[in-house]
Amino acid sequence: MLGLKAWIFQHWRGQAPLGLLAGVNLICVTGLFWAVLTYAPPWLALIACPVAGIGLIWQTVGTVRALDQFLAGSSGLFLTVGICALLLCAIVMLADRSVTRVSALFLDPTLGAYVPPPAQVVLSPDGQNLRLSGEISYPMLTQFDREMTQTVKRVEVQSNGGNVPAARVLASRILDAGLSTHAIGDCLSACTLVFAAGARRTLAPGARLGFHGYAISGRMRTNTSDIAAEEARDRAFLVARGVSEEFVAQAYGTTHEKIWMPERSDALAAGMITHVE
Repeated sequence: MLGLKAWIFQHWRGQAPLGLLAGVNLICVTGLFWAVLTYAPPWLALIACPVAGIGLIWQTVGTVRALDQFLAGSSGLFLTVGICALLLCAIVMLADRSVTRVSALFLDPTLGAYVPPPAQVVLSPDGQNLRLSGEISYPMLTQFDREMTQTVKRVEVQSNGGNVPAARVLASRILDAGLSTHAIGDCLSACTLVFAAGARRTLAPGARLGFHGYAISGRMRTNTSDIAAEEARDRAFLVARGVSEEFVAQAYGTTHEKIWMPERSDALAAGMITHVE
């Protein structure tokens, strides 16, 4: 504890060696805060945001003081510029991550839930309905294959999304079996690919479909970094399932930070929903 306190005050006074300042106080500390803000549960991310702000003040003051002392006895211009660049990167990275996470949590709760509920696949007592809930993932696919029987006629879905490649495999399973799909709650993001595979597609009262474009990072988790190619593949799939091109363009034209939830009547007219129950 004494060592940690000494390290904190050493940096704050500008007395940290420049190697320690750059490698630990800037790079490592920034990386730690960034990871927490990106992957932590919502409650922890909210706590981390003001802590990261305090950390940025600590980094900035200590760095400026250290550089001031360094330049007083040296003309190391390139080293100074490099450390200033590291500090600027730290400020931009943590500010961007804090704003993105907080806005997702408060302005769009469906995208702010970075820790989705675990996948669950439950077969109905009569063996005709297979209910999928939680994160779309390969564990869900494993459960699907285990619970699937020849008596299943309809797949019920409720999910905020998840892994796109896993959603594609689930969709192919549903297509091959000729099953119907029925959204019993919110079916968002990657879940809509699973829903679109149904031969007959319906929504329960209060259920909603939600769409947005893809991103390299975050919950979409596509196979490659070629987002345009990934989107084009799934655009073509929806069109092949009878969904209008105008509807698909609106769906994938929505940025990944937001979500588009069409009216039920619009989804029906566009062919995303095939029947009304």
